[in-house]
Amino acid sequence: MGGKSSQPASPDYNAAAQATASANKTNINTPYGGLKYSPGENGTWNADVTLSPDQQRLQDQQTNTSLQLGGLQGQASNRVGQSLSTPWDSNAYAKAPVNAGTTGQDAMMARLQPQFDKDQAAMNNRLANQGIMPGS
Repeated sequence: MGGKSSQPASPDYNAAAQATASANKTNINTPYGGLKYSPGENGTWNADVTLSPDQQRLQDQQTNTSLQLGGLQGQASNRVGQSLSTPWDSNAYAKAPVNAGTTGQDAMMARLQPQFDKDQAAMNNRLANQGIMPGS
């Protein structure tokens, strides 16, 4: 009985880790799509995502909208750049209709005065036709 027994073989930790990893790869399916695992090169794993047809259409639509908005943003940036590169020309813009020192009330009255004058002349004419003269 006192004989020497042989030592057990060393565990293959790499094989054990790969076996554990492959057991943990569970494919997932949802109403929105799925996730499928497949062995790759050099002991790696690939995770492939697929979308349901409705979700794929939404993704395509979102991508298309983002691309279109990006194009519009580029066009707008070009226009801003062109505007900024053009020297300021104050003669290209309409003059302000009122003096900067004019009050709001004065500005409104100045605009309405021609109509007031026209109405006054019409009333004076009606009174004169009735025989009532101004100042009488």
